[in-house]
Amino acid sequence: MDISITPHDLFGTVEAISSKSYAHRALICASLANGTTNITCPYISEDIQVTVDCLKALGTTIARTKQGFRVVPAKEANRPQNIQLNCKESGTTFRFILPLLGALNISATISAEGRLFSRPLEPLISELSSHGMSFTWLDEKFLEVSGQLDGGSFEMPGNISSQFISGLLLSLPLLNKPSTIQITGPIQSKDYLAITEHVMTDFDITTPFEVNSATYTIEAQHYVCPGVYSIEGDWSNAAPWLVAGAIGQGVEVTGLSMQSTQGDKAILAALSLVGARVSRQQKGAASMMDHLRPFSISISEVCDLAPVLAALAAFIPGTSKLTDIQRLRLKESNRVQSICTTLKAFGVTVELSEDQTELVITGGKQPTSCIVDSYNDHRIVMMSAILASYATGPVVITHAEAINKSYPLFFEHFKQLGGICHSMES
Repeated sequence: MDISITPHDLFGTVEAISSKSYAHRALICASLANGTTNITCPYISEDIQVTVDCLKALGTTIARTKQGFRVVPAKEANRPQNIQLNCKESGTTFRFILPLLGALNISATISAEGRLFSRPLEPLISELSSHGMSFTWLDEKFLEVSGQLDGGSFEMPGNISSQFISGLLLSLPLLNKPSTIQITGPIQSKDYLAITEHVMTDFDITTPFEVNSATYTIEAQHYVCPGVYSIEGDWSNAAPWLVAGAIGQGVEVTGLSMQSTQGDKAILAALSLVGARVSRQQKGAASMMDHLRPFSISISEVCDLAPVLAALAAFIPGTSKLTDIQRLRLKESNRVQSICTTLKAFGVTVELSEDQTELVITGGKQPTSCIVDSYNDHRIVMMSAILASYATGPVVITHAEAINKSYPLFFEHFKQLGGICHSMES
């Protein structure tokens, strides 16, 4: 699907969709609990559907309801022994499901799409292998997984993927003996670990963390059904609208929690830093243009904000920097490359620092009419749509169906805010 966008200001109010990060974790916890959980999650995406399909393959009964999902855990005797799973392009699903298969002692053949199997898997595979699991690559598209996961001492670096650690946290309480996870080096994406801890606590699982030794202790425990579980609004997917509000006439996003543990809530601090008028309200957040100024922001903890922050920088006169960009190369696309190529297509000057750790963006000129590709990356689609709304002429985003990974309603909400777009034959 290609999308053609005619420039037009974005302004007004839109409701945040359900948090993808919370939904993944809540669905897994509910599938392991001692009763039926009704999850309030009115908006879903391809990634969430992938997790649902994988959990169904594990024997969980999951029904779509008007409000979200009804999750009925499988009885242990009814769990299958050998299954086929397709994790498609969902890194979260894949990295969470690997230790879960071992904890449940279920063998599986896993397939994937896009760049998923080329994204980092070590040292997760090595640690699981040293604790009873076996992994066999049939070819580049299929991975065989088997073996009973054994508890004990696990060691994980903190600077590759927090999903490795979250996956272990979700699965290790199912084992018969206690385990520890020691995190080595600096811990990045701490907020995603906080989300995991938050959801697990809501299902009565505790995972004490010793700060001095950077170690989680996980005892054998049982997930307890909370009855009803509500998924809060998604800050990552609200960010493009809040950036659009700072560039233009103002946008309000409702359904966001100001007490959220989601790291991408940092978009509010970022917009305040550049001089936008930001309003924090009980029902959500709003932003509006003021005297915007260049910025330098580390994206090490907020990788998903990098594309929309790059779009924001394009509109601010002067030189702005996105620093600590190393992990951007490991996303759905190589985001260092895809951000640079997208900005250049819009006529925006962008350079990579000599040490390859910073994007230097010179903004202040109106983006030009162009054709840009999504690079099969939902965040690049969002970035391009914001730039296109204020371009000199029509813009075409090719392969824009990548947006369905996290935000199928994106272009519907885009139109709700005054955006002008229509789909074209690819």
